[in-house]
Amino acid sequence: MSGKSSPRQESGQASLNFEQNYDQDRMYKLLSAFQNRIRDGKVAQAMYLGYQIWEMHAGIFWNRVQVVAVEDAPAAIIAMGILRDWYDDLPLEKRLGEGRMAVLRAGQLLAQAQKDRMADELLHTIIAARKGYAPAQQDIARLGTFEDKDIVPHLGRGYRYFVEVKSQTENQSADYQDWRPEWVALMRNADLSKKDLESS
Repeated sequence: MSGKSSPRQESGQASLNFEQNYDQDRMYKLLSAFQNRIRDGKVAQAMYLGYQIWEMHAGIFWNRVQVVAVEDAPAAIIAMGILRDWYDDLPLEKRLGEGRMAVLRAGQLLAQAQKDRMADELLHTIIAARKGYAPAQQDIARLGTFEDKDIVPHLGRGYRYFVEVKSQTENQSADYQDWRPEWVALMRNADLSKKDLESS
């Protein structure tokens, strides 16, 4: 339904409304297009659409970029928080000055960021499983399966098992890839106990 209303003022966030009236229908379209251009990687378009959202309501813009970062661009989550904090600390007149660059930069970083929607998509799978959708239930059951090492207490099979199996990780940093084999060779026979580790 079409209509115009005043947006809710965000707590602690000055609402900069340059338009005479807040246009709810236009805001909805802007928000949708903004996130779609971010997903498309169309940087300049995303930047300008975000700028228009900010012109209509600053609080809605900053809330939205943080939501988009969580949903689509997790690599930009920290940057969105830093930009918003910097912007919020500016006096009102500077928000209308250099603050505008933070607005544009937020859109740029989101559009340029590597996309990863895994959290949102897994949430959809969880919801579908709990509604009874069988393929999703099967996938969630697979994801929730315990491995042998999961049900073993921390040092339940001895320190060597912990060193060689239970402490093994994937997606290792380059330095840790160099370190790990040497540490395993060094420590596999150390026979430390839980008491040793807690008391030293």
